[in-house]
Amino acid sequence: QEDKITYTAEHKRLQRSFDEACKTRDEMNREYQQVKQKLPILYPNHPIICIHSDDYISSWPILAYTDFIGGSPMIATIEKNGTVMKVSSLGAEPQSLVRDGIEYIWQGDKEYWFRRAPLLFPMIGPTKDNKIRCGGKEYDMPNNGFARDTEFTLVSQESDSVTFRLEDSEESRSRYYPYGFVLTVTYTVSEDGYEAKAEIEAKDDLWYTFGWHPAFSLDINGKGTDLE
Repeated sequence: QEDKITYTAEHKRLQRSFDEACKTRDEMNREYQQVKQKLPILYPNHPIICIHSDDYISSWPILAYTDFIGGSPMIATIEKNGTVMKVSSLGAEPQSLVRDGIEYIWQGDKEYWFRRAPLLFPMIGPTKDNKIRCGGKEYDMPNNGFARDTEFTLVSQESDSVTFRLEDSEESRSRYYPYGFVLTVTYTVSEDGYEAKAEIEAKDDLWYTFGWHPAFSLDINGKGTDLE
């Protein structure tokens, strides 16, 4: 599969070209060996091939975008009286909310911020050295948690709502977050917006923070609106 590996680089603002951003092939190979063991937990349903550039924190890749072999995140489309919402299974993240031809969700312009409306779990913000310590053991913890870069499972979908779920695994508990949890996220679209609901089930003692981080387009104030 090595000949099929696509090396991709992601800088915070993606302002540099691939050639400028990437490290040498040998450096990329070494980093790939370091991080590839961590990727299955993020995308358990997909064989992943991805490498990113110099934006590493504790060898955790900034997963701005990923190349898939034989698949990609599922996009669920829900609608209510002309308002259409799209939600990705990757991070259970809203991708689009359109009403009367106006896009309300920020479209992830990579020059500024590649995300759109991520959820933050089990951590909001960074930790020291992107690590946490529990019971005397140290674990990796990326900025704003790992849920936003993890493939969720589709639980149910109706015409105007969709529910995704993320559950701990043996690997997540041993490498990243030593707690048992079930995170269930439901989006329900209405005629004039949407509702986001999160339920967090603790299988045992659970220490976490949770947050929504939606970004909205200035076009909701009129096409081409400038920021004052």
